[in-house]
Amino acid sequence: IHIIVYPDGSTNQPAPKTPSSARATSVSNQLFNLAIDQAQLNDGIFILNARRFHFDLDAHSLHANVTYNRQRKQYLGNFAARDIRFQRSAANPVTSRLYIQIDATRNHLRLNHLTFLSGDSRFNLDGNIRNFAHPQLQINAAGSMDLGCREPLPGCRVIQSGVPPREAKGRGTPASYTLRGTARLDNLLYQPQAGQSLSLNAQSQLLVTQEEFSATGFHAQFTGGGSASGNLHILHWLRTTAPAPQPTHSRRWLFLHKKTAPPPAPKPEPPPIGAVHLQLTSLPLSTLLRAVAPPRFTDIRFNTVITGPVDGHWTGSFRSLASTTSLQLTPGAPSGPGEVPLSGAVAASYSLAAGTAQLRTMQIH
Repeated sequence: IHIIVYPDGSTNQPAPKTPSSARATSVSNQLFNLAIDQAQLNDGIFILNARRFHFDLDAHSLHANVTYNRQRKQYLGNFAARDIRFQRSAANPVTSRLYIQIDATRNHLRLNHLTFLSGDSRFNLDGNIRNFAHPQLQINAAGSMDLGCREPLPGCRVIQSGVPPREAKGRGTPASYTLRGTARLDNLLYQPQAGQSLSLNAQSQLLVTQEEFSATGFHAQFTGGGSASGNLHILHWLRTTAPAPQPTHSRRWLFLHKKTAPPPAPKPEPPPIGAVHLQLTSLPLSTLLRAVAPPRFTDIRFNTVITGPVDGHWTGSFRSLASTTSLQLTPGAPSGPGEVPLSGAVAASYSLAAGTAQLRTMQIH
């Protein structure tokens, strides 16, 4: 497929010849109409960072058709897949449906709707692209996704359930764009390891541009009690932290240019800069331990809740994260026999790169 975009923004996409006969009464031509009862892919392999994931794909009731309107010089396309089954290795299969409708002219592409359905998940997307030479984009998205259905996909095994409703609107060009949206997590169950779990409801406002990613007004309410609120900001979030490649030259080039000063090195781009702030409020120690500690340490019978700020920042890679915290410990409501009330204060810092934590002050009574 070879698409050419001309200076006026039009393309070389073909158009059916317009009949010259005045007897032609239909203003549209059907270019093709395709129906497939079953399409099957067995023993597929998806490779992510040298890690292989085996999968099977089985699709039924596939329909596609494209028509051309001669008066409007417009294409109209429809695609429907009413029964798609995806399965990775021995995981449970995911069943879904997909519907797409688009129309296009020589300088405009519009996605009238894209609808994806799977279990309790529903996702809708529409948008358009104007002027292919200098694209102007606009998109609208809304829907909810049952995270439990994503378990068969790579890297999603720690999320066992949860439905995040979301909506977003974006506009701009590939070089300068703005995307704003609202994200919400309902009944999220996070299980990083056997015996560890964290259940919560959360919401946040999102802003994404070519230079900034931010989540503001974040608030999470934990099922076991307590809450967390805060903000996340990352500048230059699309920049890579890898050094710029140095030019290499042949021996002949070096001999011919041995008296010539080497070209100046390119000016390095600013690295990503991130900052996160969280305010913990009345978070039970038991809730925190169930999320991060080995199972043998999740029930230490201390009755205390945690309140205080947690601040982190990094430059370049997230692995350079450094964080500080100053927490107050106060006894909470008794939840079982044999619990020991605990109060005090803890101030500490943590370096992810060094893998070390420094306890500055601790008062326990």
